[in-house]
Amino acid sequence: MGYRRDGYNPSGLLASDNSNAQVFKGYDSPDGEFVLTLEQSFGFALMRLQQDISGQSRGTSVALGTGFPLWRGEDWRVNIGAKINWLSHNYTLTFYGITQEQEDPEVGRFAYTPGHAFNAEVALNVEYKMTTRWRASANVSRKRLDSSLRNSPLVGKGYTRQLSIAVRYRF
Repeated sequence: MGYRRDGYNPSGLLASDNSNAQVFKGYDSPDGEFVLTLEQSFGFALMRLQQDISGQSRGTSVALGTGFPLWRGEDWRVNIGAKINWLSHNYTLTFYGITQEQEDPEVGRFAYTPGHAFNAEVALNVEYKMTTRWRASANVSRKRLDSSLRNSPLVGKGYTRQLSIAVRYRF
């Protein structure tokens, strides 16, 4: 189980100036969704399947990737990774598409129906082992958006950047 929210989020912690672009005036951003996640690692390879189970998008995403250690110390680990993400038509339509009801030509928001998409992503992860059960990590990534998404009036750049920080406890 998990939760995903993609697309426009004007109230995000680090929302950029692009979040205030004219095209978003009066735009009702889609809600996030609960997803069933199946994930399997095979050595350096990773496969992740996510399916919306909340009825929000009815969309599916599949990620295939790999990661390699750059450096490992007693308590520190640095990894680099890359993956390809496939997003179904239902997924892209919900988060990157514009329906006739959402259309507003006065602000440059015209109806748009994206197809399925393939996004490429690279990431750097740093992990610190605080104790045998507690770990802290930071991950920075850059994702290049498929042209089907880049062409959406809702998208200002052809890529996204993300920083995540986490603390985990192992039972």
